[in-house]
Amino acid sequence: MSEIKLSEKLNKIAKEIETLTVVEMAELAKYLEEKFGVSAMPETIN
Repeated sequence: MSEIKLSEKLNKIAKEIETLTVVEMAELAKYLEEKFGVSAMPETIN
């Protein structure tokens, strides 16, 4: 895994995310997609 420098705030969030179950991560991803109007799935370009 690459060494990415995170601020203390982001490091705290990352550590908390590491404790989530797969179901909780899926729920969080869905929430963030809806909250910010983005998609975790890349769009295909034809």
